[in-house]
Amino acid sequence: FSPAQLSSGSLSLDTPVDPRSVSMAESFVALSGHHHALLYNPAGLAGSTGVSIAYARRNFNWADWADQFKYISFSGTLHSPIADFGIVYSRFYQGEFVVTGSQGPDPTGRFRLSDYLLGLGAAFSIQNDIDLGVAVKTFTTDIDVVSGNPQVGRFNSPVLFDLGVIYSYSNQVQNQPGEYNISLGIALQNFGTDYRYSPPASVS
Repeated sequence: FSPAQLSSGSLSLDTPVDPRSVSMAESFVALSGHHHALLYNPAGLAGSTGVSIAYARRNFNWADWADQFKYISFSGTLHSPIADFGIVYSRFYQGEFVVTGSQGPDPTGRFRLSDYLLGLGAAFSIQNDIDLGVAVKTFTTDIDVVSGNPQVGRFNSPVLFDLGVIYSYSNQVQNQPGEYNISLGIALQNFGTDYRYSPPASVS
């Protein structure tokens, strides 16, 4: 295998797990006050109330080759007079792999492959209709050797930043009960240090 193969499935950084975001076709960048907002736009943490904790799981059981794939995500929000804070931990497990050596097809070991994301964020309202948010995250691919001595190398854990803003507008419809609401959001995600692969020491 190659570093490209290892990192090609590293999707906990940007794959939705929460059922609501999946059902909305990932159109989550302009939604405020939701416990999974930190994955899409840190400004969406604004409007949170009290304390919330959420868990979500997404399985890839629709294909035999992906039957071991699963995403899990834990998230939480905390409302305070200063700002609304959020935390998220997301992990993508890809299963167990057999490694063969360069001299033949005989296996040299086995390992489990997964990647994870850990993020912290905060958001606040600068006006009644504008929310700003910022988040700091780290992300890496985890290679857990099960048996043997496979030469797999390691990935680093870059530090990443997100910035986001949400503008909301609501207005009473003339001569109609109720009101209509419009929200517009934009987020700049995953800016920071580089994501690198370090080959095994025995590989030049």
